[in-house]
Amino acid sequence: MCLVLLACLMTYPAAATRLTLERPGDREFIRDIAGLLSPAQVRQLQQRCNTLLDDQGVPIFVVTINSMADFGGRGMTVESFARTLFDRWGNDHPLIDGQQWAGGILLVVSTRDRAARIELGRLWLGRKDTAARRVMDEHLLPAFRVGDFAAGVVAGVNALDKMARDEPIPSRPVARSTYTLWAGFAALSIFTAVSLFRRGRSGWAWVFWGAAFGLFGALLYRLTLDAAHQNNNQRGSGYIGNGGWSPGSSGGSFGGGGGASGSW
Repeated sequence: MCLVLLACLMTYPAAATRLTLERPGDREFIRDIAGLLSPAQVRQLQQRCNTLLDDQGVPIFVVTINSMADFGGRGMTVESFARTLFDRWGNDHPLIDGQQWAGGILLVVSTRDRAARIELGRLWLGRKDTAARRVMDEHLLPAFRVGDFAAGVVAGVNALDKMARDEPIPSRPVARSTYTLWAGFAALSIFTAVSLFRRGRSGWAWVFWGAAFGLFGALLYRLTLDAAHQNNNQRGSGYIGNGGWSPGSSGGSFGGGGGASGSW
């Protein structure tokens, strides 16, 4: 056990020095290296983060990358990568407009690694782990799983803003596909009524209803897979927080206040 802890302590500084992702500039909250956001979305999120820092003294930083390996993080978990990055940036520049990095929030999205992490600063002390888990599961991952990274990042930052203000986190957005499904169901119901009125049981309505039930079964199967995937996330890489002791949790540590991880 002692040997394992010693190895972790020796590895942590090495990991911190090998990451090559530069610290954001003053009042620079969005580092969209992966190019997931439009210029308008970057401006929108930048303004929201600016306002939050003015109102609550809480900085939110968003980093999107293609791969952790591109910045010296080959072989690292997304938890280690985000925590190491948070600590390094805090040590480079411990204050943002007079506010501590240790009271901030870092969102890392790595597209090719199919992994994301909400890392909370040490001052959060694990108090927002459950809220961070909701943001990850309800606002980030559903959009990422269908390839809509921009929508996920925007929804995630908006939800983190609410979390930082101690306001209720919005419910999970209703996907457009849900509206389409209900519209199709309504149209099929009208078609069935007309078909039965004109042709009785010999109408084509039954064929369409067979197709509809097949589609429903496919959607139900997909929802079951998503639920199982979410449970696996919570038991595995998507665990809630890491607010306890870890290498570097004292001294120059700025992260380690909890958070949530997820994969898709």
